[in-house]
Amino acid sequence: MQYYDLLIQRGRNTSILGNIYPNENIGKNQYTGIDLQLNWQKSTSIGDFYATANAGFQNSKVIYIDEVTQPYPWMYRTGERVGQLFGYISEGFYQTIAELQSRATTVGYQPQLGDLKYKDLNNDGVINQLDVAPIGPQSPYITFGSTLGYSRKGFDFSVLVQGVANRVIVANANSMLAFQNGGF
Repeated sequence: MQYYDLLIQRGRNTSILGNIYPNENIGKNQYTGIDLQLNWQKSTSIGDFYATANAGFQNSKVIYIDEVTQPYPWMYRTGERVGQLFGYISEGFYQTIAELQSRATTVGYQPQLGDLKYKDLNNDGVINQLDVAPIGPQSPYITFGSTLGYSRKGFDFSVLVQGVANRVIVANANSMLAFQNGGF
């Protein structure tokens, strides 16, 4: 299913004048998915037993967001998942002096042993905004759950287990603010 006329700000607007441009109904996203559920129930002389299991798979894709022209294909948001995280791709940690000496430079920072080593995607010898790419899972979100239960003569006992896979949550000050000061 495609959602269109989504409110977004044009990416090609210039900020030279310091203006904040209005959101416009120009965005377009596509969502696809499937939900599955399986139920089981058995009545016996000692009571009724039941179980359910469910799973959902949801994929999304940005069709149009009016992006500026990017120098490298990995920098485009169009075609990626809705809400896809972008950042630097880690290649592990600096473990030897030789790795530190043969690394791509990072402007304004001198890495030490044990620091994260980032991938120089455009091979220019510098880690900068041109090396930002999609990070995190790029496959469909998966939700799943299961309920197990027993009932007899008005007494009911059940256990619910649920979870999600391929989901990334970035813990930053904004996401933690809701849990501080009673949510205010």
